[in-house]
Amino acid sequence: MIIDNVDDIKSLKGQAVTNSESGDFVFDLLKYLPQCSNGRLLFTTRSKTAALRLTGSGSIIEIPPMDAKEAQELLRVRLKDDRSLTMAQDCLDLVYALEYLPLAVSHAASYIREMDITPARYLRMFNDSDRKRTRLLTHTYEDLARDQGQSNTVLTTWRISFEQIRSDSPESANLLKLMASLSWGSIPQYLVQQDDLEDEDDFQDALNPLIAFSLLSKSSDSKTLSMHRLVHIAVKSWDRSLQFENLAEKLIPQVFPILDNNRVSVEQRQRCRQLHPHAQAIMDALGTHDQCSLASTQLKFRLSLYLSVLGQYPQSRKLAETLIDSVRVLSNGDQSDISNSILEDHITRMFLYEGNDKIALERAQKALEERKELPADDADLIRAKDLVALSLMAQGDNKAAEIELQSAHEALEKARGKHDPSTILVLLSLAVAYSQQSRWKKCAEAYQAALDVLSPSYGDHNDCVIRCIEGLAEAERCL
Repeated sequence: MIIDNVDDIKSLKGQAVTNSESGDFVFDLLKYLPQCSNGRLLFTTRSKTAALRLTGSGSIIEIPPMDAKEAQELLRVRLKDDRSLTMAQDCLDLVYALEYLPLAVSHAASYIREMDITPARYLRMFNDSDRKRTRLLTHTYEDLARDQGQSNTVLTTWRISFEQIRSDSPESANLLKLMASLSWGSIPQYLVQQDDLEDEDDFQDALNPLIAFSLLSKSSDSKTLSMHRLVHIAVKSWDRSLQFENLAEKLIPQVFPILDNNRVSVEQRQRCRQLHPHAQAIMDALGTHDQCSLASTQLKFRLSLYLSVLGQYPQSRKLAETLIDSVRVLSNGDQSDISNSILEDHITRMFLYEGNDKIALERAQKALEERKELPADDADLIRAKDLVALSLMAQGDNKAAEIELQSAHEALEKARGKHDPSTILVLLSLAVAYSQQSRWKKCAEAYQAALDVLSPSYGDHNDCVIRCIEGLAEAERCL
């Protein structure tokens, strides 16, 4: 006897469970199952937990995912068209996008035949947007080989599992929806293990049902989680509210560090690289919503800084420029630690790194004029002087740059001491000014002084330390 689709054991135990599609009650089936040693009972289920409970001491046969060749052959058979052999690469690309899922492949084949289009056309539509993917995967078709009481659409089939998980474990359902607001692959566990799931046991209790239904998978080191791409699409179509996108948007700034171009560690680079696709997914999901929210502003500013670390200066500047109005609003209400001056200086620096030194110099001189009444060691004033000096150096006026930097360095050293990070960063700019004038002895002394402070604090793999070592080596070579 074969008992198909036993994802909810309650239905076998005589407990009423409402069928989400028909609204009917499932009968108590347990009393109809043979209780003898003759014959065999074969249960099929999407839930590993259900499989373990159903078989007891019996054996579990796990059906592995289709491989590329099998999925391609299924598509060819379902298309019922030998001409598909001439479109082998198109078919291969399509089944890869569908992650070799049999129901999704059959569903795509039905749509292709019904609409009389090619696999390549279907794939273009599928890759176009989430909205089109959802429309394709919810398309209804007739299949006489399947039980007419069962849905033929991919998303509806998964929704039955989602609703069961939500009924049995609300924490698991919330976790699944939270992860759907991120990118579907390589989700760091620390990113979603927050608030009420901070305890490791609670988190695992919420995670296990999702893994049991094969909705999620763990990496070999258990540090990251991944969703099936189609599950990711399905969950977003299941619950379209922005609540969980907003929640995720608040989580990312907690773990996405504020980056300083001059002091970026290897660990910071790795973490930002890991979080970048998830932060981008949140921004894409939110679109134009909550432009002035604190979390949105913090997230976008961090992304802008990370793009600058990657050397993507135009993209970094353009993203930062979209924040001008929201930062002004938030700064006026003392809600944000991102001030107008910090944002404007970042934009100026991006102009400089893009090679627009004339625009950068004009912006930096304007900022310096506006801040001239500030204390000599004020961070905003020092930053403006540094940007003026860097812009002057970019235009070849190294002596004028040296004068600005000397003034800033002396003020910082007097007010904050030789070991203050701001003092060291200005000293590094001063070393560059010396090198531009071939004053190699002064250049080497500046780099060595900076290195003596930075190396013990940040280690040899810090970007700033590496820059010091390289600069010192160049200066000593030229002496």
